[in-house]
Amino acid sequence: EECKLAFIHHKPLGTNMVEYLHEAKATRPFPYVLTLGNDTQHVSQAFVIIAGQALEHDTLLQAVNACFKAFFNLDIEYPRQCECDTYQVEWMDCATKINRF
Repeated sequence: EECKLAFIHHKPLGTNMVEYLHEAKATRPFPYVLTLGNDTQHVSQAFVIIAGQALEHDTLLQAVNACFKAFFNLDIEYPRQCECDTYQVEWMDCATKINRF
């Protein structure tokens, strides 16, 4: 649960994005996924937040994928709360690519 909250943040539809991004820039220095919707099971919009900037994606899966790539490409350490889980996903992705050859 702690890992999920560090990596994916959910807010209701109608959230003031300018205000939210201003607050988030000070409290969340690492990339993460922001979802907007009625509840966590019904996501209307998905964003990757990097340095206070919101990058919208068509699906939650695309946002999660882009967020992982941001950590890797920008050489940023994962938040402590989800370090173990994210390294496991990274390893699984690597193993999948190796097995394709």
